[in-house]
Amino acid sequence: GPETANRNRYINIDPFAQNRIKLVVPTGRNAYINASPIKTTSTKNGQVKNFIATQGPRSDTCAHFWRMLWHETKSPAVIVMLTKLQEGGREKCFQYYPESMANPFLQVNQHDEYNDGLVMTVKLVSITRDPGSWTTIRELELIRRDTNESRKVFHLLFEGWPDFLVPEDQQALCNLVRLSQCKAKDLQNPRIVHCSAGVGRSGTFIALDWLLREFHTKDFAIKDIKDPIRDIVDQLREQRLTMVQSETQLAFLYKTMRGMW
Repeated sequence: GPETANRNRYINIDPFAQNRIKLVVPTGRNAYINASPIKTTSTKNGQVKNFIATQGPRSDTCAHFWRMLWHETKSPAVIVMLTKLQEGGREKCFQYYPESMANPFLQVNQHDEYNDGLVMTVKLVSITRDPGSWTTIRELELIRRDTNESRKVFHLLFEGWPDFLVPEDQQALCNLVRLSQCKAKDLQNPRIVHCSAGVGRSGTFIALDWLLREFHTKDFAIKDIKDPIRDIVDQLREQRLTMVQSETQLAFLYKTMRGMW
């Protein structure tokens, strides 16, 4: 209904009804968030990696995003952000995290929207730059106010990738994939990946994560698959609409994998 559609950043990008994250909220309340659980499986050892692909939070869905992270991940959680906040004068994503040590706290869900006490503070612990992956790493602590329980969160911001296009530095993006794996430790704990709509750049990142792993070990079973790139993209599109959105992004995956051989 309209209340659900109102939570979308773009009218044409919805999660599939049968494959979406539902917010943990009191019975009868709106549990909608524009987010899809994504699984990739290694052809070699059947290892499953989990992700959540989601849209860039809006000012009115920022609390839903943190609620999802609280319930769907464990510590340390990893967020991979593949968009600038603004591009071409338009908002691509709301600033849902503390920007700098000068202002290290962000209050989440102060009005207790669902009357269930899940009011949180996001605290910026440190901010560092990783030049090899063009990434700003924020270590955050997500603190639940009523119980003082907390979660460690790594927020990885990669700004070198304009919407619909390809990253300015392909090696940096490959390094970011590895950085996100390294921070996550447990790859079954879903990494949350978003750009603006949560399909083009996010889908490309998740496809690349799978491809780098499959091509990394030379004994791959991938030779049984005629076109592994098309195969992973199709698998992702079965889980979320229009993943790897543009032809340019698909071509980028071919170019990157060719460059590795």
